[in-house]
Amino acid sequence: MPKTLFVVGAGASAEFDLPVGDALKTRIRELLGYRFEHWERVAGDDCILNAIKLWSTRNRLTGPEADAYIAASRSIAESMPVAISIDNYLHSHNGDKAIELCGKLAIVRAILLAESSSKLRYDGSLAKKIDLGRVENTWLAALMRFIGENCSRETIKKRLTQLAFVVFNYDRCIEHFFFHAFRTYFRMRDDEAAELVKSLEIYHPYGTVGGLPLARHDDAESVIEFGRDPDETKLLALAKGIKTFTEGMDPASPTSIAMHKCVASASRTVFLGFAFHPLNMELMCGASRTGLLPSGQAYGTVYKTSHSDVKNIETYLRNTMGFDEVFLEHSTSVELFHEYSRTLRFD
Repeated sequence: MPKTLFVVGAGASAEFDLPVGDALKTRIRELLGYRFEHWERVAGDDCILNAIKLWSTRNRLTGPEADAYIAASRSIAESMPVAISIDNYLHSHNGDKAIELCGKLAIVRAILLAESSSKLRYDGSLAKKIDLGRVENTWLAALMRFIGENCSRETIKKRLTQLAFVVFNYDRCIEHFFFHAFRTYFRMRDDEAAELVKSLEIYHPYGTVGGLPLARHDDAESVIEFGRDPDETKLLALAKGIKTFTEGMDPASPTSIAMHKCVASASRTVFLGFAFHPLNMELMCGASRTGLLPSGQAYGTVYKTSHSDVKNIETYLRNTMGFDEVFLEHSTSVELFHEYSRTLRFD
């Protein structure tokens, strides 16, 4: 059965008010920009600081060894204005355990804070629900309309086999949205909606800020509700789920091999808010290792990208990645769905 693959980058999460690019760097700079006066913290995040203290205690770090983590935090904060992204900065300091830990703590903290104030936040009622009206004009809502077209409770699971996701973001917007959308649209019980979300083919090459409590998990430490404020113990546990550019996915792992096969077998690939970084493309395809290359049609957003760069991206997708046809639009993710509303519908 023809499958549509959605490759999701940071720009796609911006539609839900998640910080991307400069906004994320600014937030991380605020979280890690520690200043102390008379031994009292006057700048920087308290939760991350407590997590660093807990890490130091667990590893019996004292004096200069413990202070190195505060110094690493400040170094990250001071460097953000000239960094492409926090991910690139961590890649530049591969092997520096203090930099890696503090950077991952900040990523988790920043995204969880953003989730709590995003369009996908809970609506404040006793029942944990989101206001779907807030996300009506987003790409996920547009995709849900395509999924729900001529589809019933009896046929939805089969319909979902026609799509897959490779998500380069650390957030859980897709899983969180679909749980609430399935539950509301198809009038499902929580366990039924959770099972549908679990059936979705979703790959996170760089991990996430934690699993959602949709069902039982083997590792409860790595689970946190959408937008929940963690304590220092939970924050340290969640930081383990973040991977840097250098770490990525093990190319020989079953999950990585499955992702490569999914990418190669998709009949059409839709890039949403994606920067087309060659390192990410290689990680997604595994082309240099397995020989599996994508084909078919490629659609993508190139919002605020120069014409010369767009031409370069198109050439790369055709000649290097192997796509037969390439359609790139200077649009947001939801606008791409509007532009190709007939093309992207399911059979």
